[in-house]
Amino acid sequence: MDDFVGRELELRELEAQLHSVRKGEPRVVVLEGGEGIGKSALLREVLAHTQGFSVVHASGDQAEAELPCGVAGQLLASAGTRPSTEEVFGQDPLLVGGRLLRLVEELETRGPVIVVVDDAQWADRASLQALSFALRRLNADPVLGVVAARNAATALPDGLRRLAQERGTVLRLDGLSVDELGQLGICLGAGPLPRRALQRLRDHSGGNPLHARALLEELPPEALSRVEVPLPAPRSFALLVLSRLAACSRDARTLVEAASVLGLQADLGLVCRVAGIVEPAGALDEAVAGNLLDVRETPTSLVVAFPHSMVRAAVYDGLSRAARSAYHTRAGELVRGPLSLRHRAAAALLPDPALAAELVGAARRERTQGRPAAAGRWLLAAARLEAHRRSGDEHLLEGVELLLTAGEVAEASALGDALRDTADTARRGYVLGHLALLSGRQHEAERLLQGAWSDGDPVREAELRSLAAEQLAELCALQVRPEDAIAWARRAVDAAPDSSTGSSALTTLVVSLALTGKPGEALPLVESLPEDPSSPTPCDQAGMLARGIVRSWIAELDQSHADLSAVLEASQRALGSRTGLMALGHLAQVEYVRGKWADSVRHAELAVALAADSGQAWLLPMLHATASWPLSARGAWEAAEEHVRAAKVAAADVGDTISIAHADDAEVRLAFCRQDHERALAATERLLSMPGREVVDEPAVFAWRELHPEALVAVSRLDEATRALAALEDKLAARPRRRLARANAARVRANLEAARSNDARARKAFAAGFALLESIPAPFERALLEDAHGRFLRRLGERRSAAGRLDAAREAYAELGARPFLERAERELAACGLRPRPRNSSAAVRLTPQELAVAQLVAEGRTNREVSEALMVSQKTVEYHLSHVFAKLGVSRRREVRERLVAGGS
Repeated sequence: MDDFVGRELELRELEAQLHSVRKGEPRVVVLEGGEGIGKSALLREVLAHTQGFSVVHASGDQAEAELPCGVAGQLLASAGTRPSTEEVFGQDPLLVGGRLLRLVEELETRGPVIVVVDDAQWADRASLQALSFALRRLNADPVLGVVAARNAATALPDGLRRLAQERGTVLRLDGLSVDELGQLGICLGAGPLPRRALQRLRDHSGGNPLHARALLEELPPEALSRVEVPLPAPRSFALLVLSRLAACSRDARTLVEAASVLGLQADLGLVCRVAGIVEPAGALDEAVAGNLLDVRETPTSLVVAFPHSMVRAAVYDGLSRAARSAYHTRAGELVRGPLSLRHRAAAALLPDPALAAELVGAARRERTQGRPAAAGRWLLAAARLEAHRRSGDEHLLEGVELLLTAGEVAEASALGDALRDTADTARRGYVLGHLALLSGRQHEAERLLQGAWSDGDPVREAELRSLAAEQLAELCALQVRPEDAIAWARRAVDAAPDSSTGSSALTTLVVSLALTGKPGEALPLVESLPEDPSSPTPCDQAGMLARGIVRSWIAELDQSHADLSAVLEASQRALGSRTGLMALGHLAQVEYVRGKWADSVRHAELAVALAADSGQAWLLPMLHATASWPLSARGAWEAAEEHVRAAKVAAADVGDTISIAHADDAEVRLAFCRQDHERALAATERLLSMPGREVVDEPAVFAWRELHPEALVAVSRLDEATRALAALEDKLAARPRRRLARANAARVRANLEAARSNDARARKAFAAGFALLESIPAPFERALLEDAHGRFLRRLGERRSAAGRLDAAREAYAELGARPFLERAERELAACGLRPRPRNSSAAVRLTPQELAVAQLVAEGRTNREVSEALMVSQKTVEYHLSHVFAKLGVSRRREVRERLVAGGS
């Protein structure tokens, strides 16, 4: 733009990012700054001087912030794709993210691509998740993603901000300098101004280009130069906009006013129909010349947009109630579906029970389709239009509860005063309690929720009482009070047995029972569920998830794998949901135990990415920890350490005991694989001092309980090892179905007795371990036992028997790709006087997790397109990783990848 000034540092940084993109390195840039600071102007300047790039563009709109995937639909439309409403709006963000990924791949065939989202503070959350999902899966693509928002910390998902920090930059725009304001004044025709006047303008406006521009345009140079006369306050910007509007012709004013009712941008034809204008050319030119509207041409229409949200707000807020109502009424007659209903509701000035009933109907439909935030906002609109306060209060309470269900805590909190003004009922107490819980006020939450449970009528308000008990169960689980969690979860399930309410409580109940050593009570609650349902309900999914988790803890690994896979299949359209992510994470754990390490790596990495993209930060500690397990055992130290560090950072952010325990447990596992016994003991000391030990001590969930005495034995602290192991064995004696944990404890017992030269007791412990593992498909755990037994026999001089055990362990380690354990087994075999059999160099263990996932799927015979779809990445990313796989494995053809992976134990 001719009047663009300054921003030299930002322009240089953006040019550097574009240079990287031209070389095939994807980049993400976040532009951050307050209202009117010049984010959009900087974007226009960059795009105006960018040659050879395909550009797709979208803007957030305050009026459409609740339209799920609305901004993503704009991006698709900007590229000439016109998806149907059903294909985008309200769909799962990750599916829409896949569409954006394919769109970018198509555009790449013409050259580099820039994806722009402006005013992202008003973009719907689903679109930002979809965008993050797509950008994260570009590793070798010439794509620049640019997102502009007022406050990135609150407006953008954590995953999108981290992506910019990892693969680009976050640019914070501040006010223009005195010299830059002088240049702006000259560009706008205000002439050279005295430096004192420019300094005053800088101090007054903070250098905000929008405020400064308004003053430079509206005030004569002499008024700007007279430093003894106060400048208008920036809040007078609205008056300046309205003065420009008042100077326009009647048609231009009507056009701008109608546009403001439709949002930040709208199709020109629709704006003209709302305004009642047949020939808009003159009015449009006048509005553009007055800097009230901009015009943008898309492949299918002309779109008018406000140059800044403050301009639209000034125009809309300046309308009289009568004019605003009239415009909304006309808009409601011209558009269809939810938009029509929204305009009709905005037009209503008096209670309208019939319209309120329509709004309630829309809320019910949105809720049925799994969009609680949109449903909540319809109910809030209905509350204002009800003739009777009681009905209005009911809609308000239900609407806020739906906002909380959707995670819109800040929006719900803003309605706190209105909530407290409603009648003092059990529902009011429940909603305020839920709000307090999600806001971190746990004591207040417990008091309010217990009051809702006590005050609610057991018959008429059974579902409400179930909800209150469900929240209390989750609260107790967070506070590591498993017995209380069980009690409240039972009440939640029993209070409304014929309702979908309580599905989350069912998971809490079953898992909490199992954690406290009662799987015999837990599993009957879900044993009646089908083993392979064709279309499980949400309640079925919650039960199968719980059953799959508990089955993994009692070593029913095949059945657990089937349960979790079925839940995952049912969650394909919502992989980023709580249920989908938990199923994916626990499936990765089961695959690790079953020795399917390539699948475990692939699923754990995918779960981490999906959790980050969907904002499920509370699951990241467990998912990062799980991702580190097979990497640690393979000796992929750098990748494993990275996941352990990430688990610790995420756990510190979440702050609850279980999250911290997952991170520390992952460090213990890593230290065990590296034979860093002091590090393992340091991590176990932290775990020993944690509150809520009943859950943190659970050996079926956390490996540190068995690895702690193992490390003590390794450093010859045998008395401490004896006490620690005895405590573990006592716990397992009360949990006889923890067969895998008992087998591992038997291995540690054997090593301890061997260190004390109690050979008979050691033999007995080894035999017990082998008996327990007989029917459990856990090849790594069995290899560890074979390895330990072989070492024991070698030290007794039974070389032939020792060699047999060590050779069996070596074979298992080789097949798994457990390099550090394989090398140690071969050293033991050499100590027996046996020459290790030749083997390949296990180059596969040097593959990164992403390379390993690609290699595994290529080895299965999949094409690059099939690999990209399975891993949800671009084809260029697959090609990029595959080229590294070829180089590291020393192969040149796809079929050789399988040969090397099999030979190398992957």
